[in-house]
Amino acid sequence: MYEQIKTKQNYDILKKSGFMGEFYPELTFDWEIDKHVIIGNNGLNMKVFKFYCGELYYAFAAKTKELAIESFIKETGDNFTVCEEIPESEWDNKMISIWKENDFTKKPYKESIRNVICGTEPQMIFTNDTASF
Repeated sequence: MYEQIKTKQNYDILKKSGFMGEFYPELTFDWEIDKHVIIGNNGLNMKVFKFYCGELYYAFAAKTKELAIESFIKETGDNFTVCEEIPESEWDNKMISIWKENDFTKKPYKESIRNVICGTEPQMIFTNDTASF
């Protein structure tokens, strides 16, 4: 969909032409925001998987489901009953509560799934298991 504007240079050319809104009305005209939509997944080709273990859940970002499972087992030592992928189309709408220094007495701030993925190594990005902090 965005093949013609995957670089900032091409994005800026279209923006300056005055036709960006006609072709891509969903964009904000701010490259730093739009590049996540245009490039997708911050260009990292990651996926997010949510693992359920009874009442606990853990979400891992990884390049493949197999890597996410391996990372889940290594980090939690637990068995999961269900593993489901969270589609990238939902990443900006699903907000994660983050407590500074894990201080639950203070109000958390919110981040989208997309914004908490850091790099390309498998990583846990959220959980409701406070014992793991």
